[in-house]
Amino acid sequence: MTPRVVVVGLGPAGADLVLPAARSALVRAPRRFVRTQRHPAVADLRAEGVDLEPLDDCYEAAADFESAYAAIVGRVVAAAVETGEVAYAVPGSPTVAEATVAALRARGDVAVEIVPGLSFADLAWQRLGEDPMAGGAVVDARDFAVGAAGRAGRLLVAQCDSRAVCSEVKLVLLEDLSADHEVVVLQRLGSPDESITRVALGDLDRDVEPDHLTALFVDTGTVELAASFARLLALTERLRGPGGCPWDAAQTHHSLRRHALEEAYEVAGAIDALPPDAPGGEVDLADYDALEDELGDLLFQVMIHSVLAAEAGAFTA
Repeated sequence: MTPRVVVVGLGPAGADLVLPAARSALVRAPRRFVRTQRHPAVADLRAEGVDLEPLDDCYEAAADFESAYAAIVGRVVAAAVETGEVAYAVPGSPTVAEATVAALRARGDVAVEIVPGLSFADLAWQRLGEDPMAGGAVVDARDFAVGAAGRAGRLLVAQCDSRAVCSEVKLVLLEDLSADHEVVVLQRLGSPDESITRVALGDLDRDVEPDHLTALFVDTGTVELAASFARLLALTERLRGPGGCPWDAAQTHHSLRRHALEEAYEVAGAIDALPPDAPGGEVDLADYDALEDELGDLLFQVMIHSVLAAEAGAFTA
């Protein structure tokens, strides 16, 4: 019999927002895990006699999030193999910004059942008075520079859980928006201490004390974020696609290897041509022209390898 993992969404706040189907799935499970006990519903459920085994130690032992997620999935699958079936609870909805759920689904050695939960995004759009079907999008703060590239309009930015992450989001937005552009900060939605505040973009990482239940909302209007990056990606995909460039379409990772090396050496040569103390001392900006050109060529190598990897299903856009 194939081991079974029932993935349960805990909703965005306390147990009062856990859907009945999710609660029933947890109650009947022979063994129950939760990705992190830093969620309001975990204590509420424990008070009702529904205990969940936290997996926070996987974060503490891991060097990065990717390693932590792999450890979490491994622990859950091992328990499913041992007992036949386990419940695995995650904050919000299992289908929204849950890397561990995607990893579970990608495995072929376990059956995965998804029990929906109320997403933080559902509450956020409601509090904002916005209809996501009218052009709204959800972007991961930890991958904001790539995820937001080419986007314009209303963006809900998830997982803004530290000042460092907020600062990175702010710097990307400042490339295209003014420092006084308004950003809405949504914290602990659905909890008694829910907070919704508006701040100037330039003050985002100074005036906000983020936590693991913090999200941002920004409306860029018609301004497209990181438009040049998005255009470069679109150009690369077009060169590889039907009716594109035959040379680009014929390339593989290995056929491009020497070109990547050549461009890297040319970047190194352009760096060597700069004054020894650059960017210190007196530097003629014309000295940077060659470096700019060579970095552009090298960036295209990065882009085309990324597109090739995306075609293989290894990288995501």
